[in-house]
Formats: sequence, C-alpha cells, structure tokens
Amino acid sequence: MLQRIQTLLLAVVAIAMLATTALPIWEKNSAALNEKVTLTSFALEYFKGTNLVSSANTMVIVILAIISACIAAFSI
Repeated sequence: MLQRIQTLLLAVVAIAMLATTALPIWEKNSAALNEKVTLTSFALEYFKGTNLVSSANTMVIVILAIISACIAAFSI
C-alpha cells in the first residue's frame, strides 16, 4: 500500500531505472565535423556522417539498471 513517502520514492526509482534502459543517456552532435556520439544503455556509438566508426558494448548499464529497478520494486 502507498502509506509512506518512501514507497513513492521507490516507485520513482524503479520507473527511472526502466526508462534508463529505453532512452538515450547522452548524445553529442558536431555539425561542423559531421560527427555524432551516442551513449545508450546498450552501446556507445561514434558516427562520422552516416557511417558507424566505432561501437563499444555497455550492457553493464542495462544489467545494473534492471537489478536496481527490481530491488526498488521488491522493497515497496
């Protein structure tokens, strides 16, 4: 039951952690150099024009976000 403010805060944490897995975390565009860097929960990608130059796996972010969302939901 929603009897304490702690319950509401834990629900916000759980929703925020699940949103972290779906939304981009950071993005940088350089119009002058035609470059784009995007950090999501799944990968860090570097584009030059429309070509993917490099990509690094960041699945640890997804795993930690899901674990923290589960702990917050379980604590409610």
